[in-house]
Amino acid sequence: MSKFRAILFDLYDTLVWLDVQESNRCRQQLAERLGVSVDRFLDTWRQSVNDRMLGKGGNLSSHVAAAAARLGIRPTDTLVADLVDIERRRLEASVRLYPSTVPVLRHLATAGYRLGLLSNVSDGAAIPIAHLGIDSLFDEMILSHEVGLLKPDPAIYRLACERLHTTPEETVFVADGGFGELDAAHQLGIFCVLIEQDNQSKDYGHSTRYDAKIRDLRELEVLLGLHPEDASPKDTRCNPF
Repeated sequence: MSKFRAILFDLYDTLVWLDVQESNRCRQQLAERLGVSVDRFLDTWRQSVNDRMLGKGGNLSSHVAAAAARLGIRPTDTLVADLVDIERRRLEASVRLYPSTVPVLRHLATAGYRLGLLSNVSDGAAIPIAHLGIDSLFDEMILSHEVGLLKPDPAIYRLACERLHTTPEETVFVADGGFGELDAAHQLGIFCVLIEQDNQSKDYGHSTRYDAKIRDLRELEVLLGLHPEDASPKDTRCNPF
């Protein structure tokens, strides 16, 4: 495994997970502020998911304003500000780190690996990255809404390798497999690791081609020939809630 120089990580269901119950509670508040049912709001909100992940249509404020307009509601400045605040609080309260995330990322960096975050996210869905304090743990973050590319487009993997100054053959990609992301990376020659762990969503499909499977990020350390460090999961950035 010594040939690898860089490790790419997916975000959702790999490093973090969504507390669905807490998320739904906040979305109920958002729907109530709009005066519509949760189902009606979500039907409208999800229509723009690909555009939002590609960075089209502006920022979170623009997106919630557009959703309100599609619902036939005039998006006043006050309404938009309230909706953005609720959505931000939803993401900060419901997106949580897996206990191994921070200690493993720190260990890998100490071991000399360059680390990259590769995620299909809108600017709103990216809010937890800084809130949880993991932005500083990566050498590069390749976020779809910033680069205008979505996994499994091969171009986003090539861009990630370019930014990390590595080749696909020198790169590891760890992900839950949504969007067929591991299939595409594997085809490019990237060493792909499927992670299956608690609290993962199955809403975004799966991958069938990968080189190894793990159930906890600490198993990645073993796979790479590193001795897992005895970092405490009580690190304040591992469980900020």
